[in-house]
Amino acid sequence: MGRCFSPRWAALVVAIVAGCAPAATNAAADAGLENGTLKVVLSEWSLGFDEVQTDQGKLTVTVVNVGRFPHNLTVTDKGGGKVYEQTANLRTNETAEFELSLEPGEYELYCSIPGHRDAGMVASLVVGAAAAPAPSGGSRGGYY
Repeated sequence: MGRCFSPRWAALVVAIVAGCAPAATNAAADAGLENGTLKVVLSEWSLGFDEVQTDQGKLTVTVVNVGRFPHNLTVTDKGGGKVYEQTANLRTNETAEFELSLEPGEYELYCSIPGHRDAGMVASLVVGAAAAPAPSGGSRGGYY
């Protein structure tokens, strides 16, 4: 019997699969905070960043889904008790934009489609005084 699988076939399969994958890696590099606008890039399985810190509570949030599956963005307080904003489910290349006005504190951003948050589509947003770096305790770490 002849061989069904050769290094040439393996290279062809890799090239086809790579060509079909969305360009999420490049788009995720655009995610983050700039000039009062927070850009969230939804993909499998990321929001484009793990944490964003800002001293401003007023933000314009731009959301784009570059993934293959529908995703959304939900903004809650750290405990998840209060929802500040939730987009509709966005299909590939769909966008949403909204304004946020938040008090100083810690907030969570995540995709609320079942299983997506657990797969890694979650990030932290720290606003105001909570965004300031903790004071240093000196070379002894604060213990004497």
